[in-house]
Amino acid sequence: MGDNIEVTIDERKFLNGLVRKYKPKKIVEIGVSAGGTAILFMNAIKDLPETKFYSIDRSENWYRGGPKKTGWIVKERFPELMKKWTLYIGNPCEFMETIGNNIDFVYIDTVHFTPGEMLNWLEVLPFLKEEAIVVFHDTFLMFFIHPYQKTLSNYSNNQLLCYIRGQLILPTYGDKVFSRNIGALKLDKNQKRYYKQYFLALGNQWFYKPDEKDLEILRSYFKKYYGDKLVEIYDDAVEKNKQRFK
Repeated sequence: MGDNIEVTIDERKFLNGLVRKYKPKKIVEIGVSAGGTAILFMNAIKDLPETKFYSIDRSENWYRGGPKKTGWIVKERFPELMKKWTLYIGNPCEFMETIGNNIDFVYIDTVHFTPGEMLNWLEVLPFLKEEAIVVFHDTFLMFFIHPYQKTLSNYSNNQLLCYIRGQLILPTYGDKVFSRNIGALKLDKNQKRYYKQYFLALGNQWFYKPDEKDLEILRSYFKKYYGDKLVEIYDDAVEKNKQRFK
């Protein structure tokens, strides 16, 4: 698959090991690209008949350009795995009710700029099972040689890994962490205690502004699942960051 699966061999082993250890019943991947990690997950669950796997990506077309569609590599090279796969295109919040409650494993790997994954986290959170496993990729992207502008906004995945309440799980050989660019959390029980903190994190400086339609869709969704008080925090973060893009 070459570089179409955008995780290293060791990171693939880490993801596979998490699935094999926890044997989740419902996996959600947010951020699909060519579909390389989708193949990894589908292969890991092929002997787990009760496990369902869902992928969500905002873009119908592969973000690297050209004629390829998001998730193209699955159909082209591993069609036999597709029976375990449901792919949705659009905002994650538009599909969460269809996917339903008791998601016990989620992998988030999207834009890597604030507020991207911070919003993704809030989209999936109301549907997570207690003590679910949450995995973030590119948690150390800001230290790599990369064409992205290196600003605090690039720290979003690292911040999420640090402030979400749960047991931290890092890829290790013995006592040595072999990659700081991927990490997981086994969530603490009763995440509702921490909802306000998670919304306050949206007050960080945003690297980009989502379009108005997306912001309004999110606002309605957050109002439904989190209530007016937390939406006030969301509104404040949106308005303050809008000022930066005028």
